[in-house]
Amino acid sequence: MATTVESITVPFIKMKEKKNKPEPGYFIHEDEAGKPIETDPVLIPIKQNVNDRNETWKGYIKVDKPGTHYFRIDGDDVLTLKIPHAKVDITTGGGSLTTQTAQSELERGFYYCELTYNNKAYTPEAKSYEGCIAIMSTTEMPPAGKYVQYDTTKSELASGTPMKLLKLGKGCRIDWPTKPVALGTPIEWYETSRQFDTAQNKYVTCKKANGKIESLTAQEVNQVARVIYAEGKAHDKADYSAVASVFMNRWGHGRNPARANHSAVKTVAESLDPTQFDGLKRPKYLNTEGKKYEELIKAECECLDEALEALLAVLAGGPTVDYDAFRTKSSAHDPKEWVTIGANDYKIAHDFSSCSKPEGWEEMPKESDVH
Repeated sequence: MATTVESITVPFIKMKEKKNKPEPGYFIHEDEAGKPIETDPVLIPIKQNVNDRNETWKGYIKVDKPGTHYFRIDGDDVLTLKIPHAKVDITTGGGSLTTQTAQSELERGFYYCELTYNNKAYTPEAKSYEGCIAIMSTTEMPPAGKYVQYDTTKSELASGTPMKLLKLGKGCRIDWPTKPVALGTPIEWYETSRQFDTAQNKYVTCKKANGKIESLTAQEVNQVARVIYAEGKAHDKADYSAVASVFMNRWGHGRNPARANHSAVKTVAESLDPTQFDGLKRPKYLNTEGKKYEELIKAECECLDEALEALLAVLAGGPTVDYDAFRTKSSAHDPKEWVTIGANDYKIAHDFSSCSKPEGWEEMPKESDVH
């Protein structure tokens, strides 16, 4: 049999809407190479066996598409197939190779399944044979084999791919990105400064810097997903897409000038990295926001999976979501224009003062060229 792992027997586990994986809170066991762990095929070829034999296969069948599923089992002596949530319960028997069939309408998800095989040694030994197979099909009933009563030596198992069952567990396994995540629309920003030009004896507007954010690092995505979870959890209805929209709709200057001209996503990611606090390393900040997210940086929570999916959808250019619940209550800013995430206030709309190319940008002198 396949590698033994600690598994579960929940009758039915839903599947994610856009992924063929279990809903948050459950996971598929994988080997060291990252491949799903399965049972051995439910197949014992017909052959002589003068000893008793008992086998069991336990695990899950994976249903990617809803519809009718067909099952056929052959067994000498007894093979039983039970799928409780699908109301499938069939058993072969009769002293030689026999067959049983069933069909059921299944929805997307993972169905717990058990197969047990039991073969008793037979006298005379020349007639003591064993054999079994279980087949599942999504198109039609698997074709029958050849069943000669009381003489398995002349019988043939049904043809088809034998069933293998997945091993599932309960817990949180989040598919955190391991590579940079590209933005659906790269973000550009532009900075200008006023410098005194001695040649003209006056102040002129200069190019200070410009840049582009085309992707977020895997670490930034990890950190920001946790912030989205933390902020969403603070409200009656955790709307992760809304919080992700706040990040993506706000670029450039925030309340704290030291964080100017960074994406809001990068700003939050940096604020969670102790090595990036610099002048912002104030006890007040660390005691509030720092501690608020400290455990979440390490946590593995099923809700984090939903927060991560919401962030990835928004990063990819998906539709943003209204975030009225996050309107700032600060008297310093108009709640119609600002929202608060952690220790920072962010504008609801793009900050065009820093993310739209300033008029005359191409003709502006570089800051380093002005003396």
